Amino acid sequence: MAGQEDIEWICVPLTDMSVTMLYDVMQLRSRVFVVEQACLWDEVDGYDKQCHHLVGLRPSASGDKDVVGYARLIPALTKGAHQIRPIISRVVVPPECRGSGQGRALFQRAIAACKGLWPTMDIEIGAQHRLEAFYMSMGFQTISDPYDEDGIQHVDMTHP
Repeated sequence: MAGQEDIEWICVPLTDMSVTMLYDVMQLRSRVFVVEQACLWDEVDGYDKQCHHLVGLRPSASGDKDVVGYARLIPALTKGAHQIRPIISRVVVPPECRGSGQGRALFQRAIAACKGLWPTMDIEIGAQHRLEAFYMSMGFQTISDPYDEDGIQHVDMTHP
């Protein structure tokens, strides 16, 4: 597998994504969050239009660019007045890229992108409970007890 240095990272609003890139992102999200995690939910939840999308692209043998990492950055108040912080969500790398450090690189870029977009605001995530230690290693603090979301235990966390 190629290294991290050949990944091109972009962070754009939905309107700046090509149709092909959007399709590839939605396919990856569905593959992991719906099929792999056996979670029957509305993956297209209505928030994508207001968000920034962090996408990692790697050149493929065919000359195209493969999506090798993705995170959705939701501005504060997008989900209503109760959402006082921006949220990093839908963080995903393809199964074949896991264990390579790519998830950590993606999340570091997501934090940096949020700090660039909203420099005075803390960041929030709804983390899968099994990944709590990973997110703590990235500077997040747990702010809730574990709760069930679509059959998977989660905790809310913030980053200053």
